[in-house]
Amino acid sequence: MSAALLLAAAARACGGPRIVLFKHFHKAGGTSLFQIARRNARVYEPFANSTQMNGNMDDVTSPGCGTAGAFACEDCAAALRRQRVTFVATEFNTFHAVSPASMCPACFAYAVTFRGPLARIVSHMRFAGLGARAVAALLDNFTVAPSPVWGRGSAWFTNLYVRELSGVDAYGAPPAAVGEAALAAAASAVANFDVVLILEHLGDHLAQLTCVLGWADVAEVALNGNGRASFRDVAGLDATFHDRLAAANRLDGALFARAVARAELLTARCRGAPS
Repeated sequence: MSAALLLAAAARACGGPRIVLFKHFHKAGGTSLFQIARRNARVYEPFANSTQMNGNMDDVTSPGCGTAGAFACEDCAAALRRQRVTFVATEFNTFHAVSPASMCPACFAYAVTFRGPLARIVSHMRFAGLGARAVAALLDNFTVAPSPVWGRGSAWFTNLYVRELSGVDAYGAPPAAVGEAALAAAASAVANFDVVLILEHLGDHLAQLTCVLGWADVAEVALNGNGRASFRDVAGLDATFHDRLAAANRLDGALFARAVARAELLTARCRGAPS
């Protein structure tokens, strides 16, 4: 069966066209993607007129769209369609914890942006006002922050990508609980995303938004100052701290490599190249 027929069958199964569900990793290009989404989709109202992606879907009250534990795929999609919403986002795993067990491709088209794990961490350090010494202390002693939104717990600096996509307790699981099994689960989720963009190669991958989602206005947006600086600052990290971060995020490094491969495959398909 062709891809078009499969999508049509999925739409019938869920009662209408699929809604784009963007998995937003903090400091990994969500604002850039959101600005493009605003030009092409009907975005959920609490942040429809914002230039940032603030709030995400944490406060959705539509039936079936509550917290991760209460997410009901068909009910949520139907409720969002009634509001004529065509794009939603989830961050901090509070609206919908995207993992292989929870994904429902009949109702949602899944999109995600990644950036190099250390670049994301450096950007987050700048955002949270944390220096190398503070982060090293979080690596020494696993700490659970009172709220994941503030990003001051150890999880934000130890394999966050794998944590948020594998189905583990993203912000509370100690490092020993986030191993090869979690990496395999997260990789399975990545393999099921319809759109995978890499921030470092965003311009090359934007063709996916037109090919897969049907978006027409996908001109690249400029990274904000924090995003531009963090790419440069990774190279300027103290060598010992750099190596320690890399070791603590080995699983994220492996998942990022798979995400890059998935992004290149999807882009090649959209451009008609052999895959």
